[in-house]
Amino acid sequence: MKNTLLVVESEDMIIAVMEIMLKSIGYKVLMASNGIVAIDIYEKHKKRIAAVVTALVMPEMNGIELIKWLHGQDPSLPIILTSGYEPGLKEFSQSSLGQSPLIRPIKQPFSVTEISECLKEVLNVEFYIDDNGVKFVGKIENGLPNGQGSLVFPEGGGYIGQFKDGIFEGEGTLVATDGNEYSGQWEKGVLLSQKFESQLYEHSASGLVFPDNLGGMERGDVANYEVTQPGLGISVGYNIGDVNATIYIYDLEPSNIPDGVDLDIIKDHFREVIGDIFEAYQRGVYDAVVKISEGKTTLGNSLRNLDSLSSSLMISQYGVKRISHIYLGVYNNHFLKIRFTYNESIELEGGKRLKLFLNEIGKLIS
Repeated sequence: MKNTLLVVESEDMIIAVMEIMLKSIGYKVLMASNGIVAIDIYEKHKKRIAAVVTALVMPEMNGIELIKWLHGQDPSLPIILTSGYEPGLKEFSQSSLGQSPLIRPIKQPFSVTEISECLKEVLNVEFYIDDNGVKFVGKIENGLPNGQGSLVFPEGGGYIGQFKDGIFEGEGTLVATDGNEYSGQWEKGVLLSQKFESQLYEHSASGLVFPDNLGGMERGDVANYEVTQPGLGISVGYNIGDVNATIYIYDLEPSNIPDGVDLDIIKDHFREVIGDIFEAYQRGVYDAVVKISEGKTTLGNSLRNLDSLSSSLMISQYGVKRISHIYLGVYNNHFLKIRFTYNESIELEGGKRLKLFLNEIGKLIS
């Protein structure tokens, strides 16, 4: 059993005291004066490190930054965060990382007994391991994770946050196998990001940049499906009153998606897109679905055009009739799908909004 602790603290006096305390209860100690040094030590000795004890406030890299880095390397690593600044510990405790049973805050000064008990808590966390090698620690109900918990994937990475019936649901942080973090509100396994502080959201894979306002409509949530279902990309919503638009950009993971809407791969996928709506009607999601028209639409300008297949549908739901326009084209080796919907009662205004919105889309792809 590993019994070596990595202790990260910038104050010499505290370092000396902690080393004496931890050795007195049987641990071997590796000391680091800041987060940068700690990373170097961890990379050299991670196979023998049982847990990390780190201060909150340090120069160069603070304790929170270090914890995020460590968690990205090994989400199953036990960590204790120490500080004499109680509001800082409280704020961390309320974050998704702070909710993990593997990460515990403790207020300085603490006794040998207090740090010993804290270490026992994080080092004795029991894991449930499924047939695929996925480790889970948290509450199990009806054989599925529910409430607060942590997952550790066998290939690396993991998730800390809320679960509902085995699915990410609520506040949480996913650490991908490449070390990238995706934090925020999750719904049915999909990350819903609230409006960004910057006025632009860039989808790096396609090169599309989405402003906070498009055609007079305000950007809402960005749903990132890619982190849990590779190939499904993202969706970006825009809204104003009873007018709603969603832009989807995805690749379904083929090696190449050819340009042009006359190819079978594009036509077949468009039939699937429209078919999904009629299937939803068959399942009772909609009261009625009627196809109004179908054809082709060209977006863009003289510098660059994007041909798309298009269809207009009348969809009834909960007694309200809505007109939905669907467009599908190919942009930078990605499918670009647009769904623009408004109430039939505002058909004239909705039509004007649609024309303005598609004109702005043309500018985005130019």
